[in-house]
Amino acid sequence: PVKVVRTDGTVVRQTYDERGNRTSMTTSSGQTTRFAHNEAGHLTSVTDPLGHTTTVVCDRAGLPLQITDPLGAVTRYERDTFGRPVAITDPT
Repeated sequence: PVKVVRTDGTVVRQTYDERGNRTSMTTSSGQTTRFAHNEAGHLTSVTDPLGHTTTVVCDRAGLPLQITDPLGAVTRYERDTFGRPVAITDPT
């Protein structure tokens, strides 16, 4: 949906690209979070209203393999042939 009215009455507006990927979400207070996707439509980054970006590296199925937070801490995921996580390496 382009517009979501929450139970408390606040409104969230969302935008989408021509492929149906959500590209932004704006709260009633005007704070916008932006989403970027690669050519396959997989999420590649999320930028919060303060400009802090989290990057995501996905496999061909769109499952996350690596997530890097705005401070540079990296979480890695190893998956089996069915896409199930078999190991998660947290940032140190």
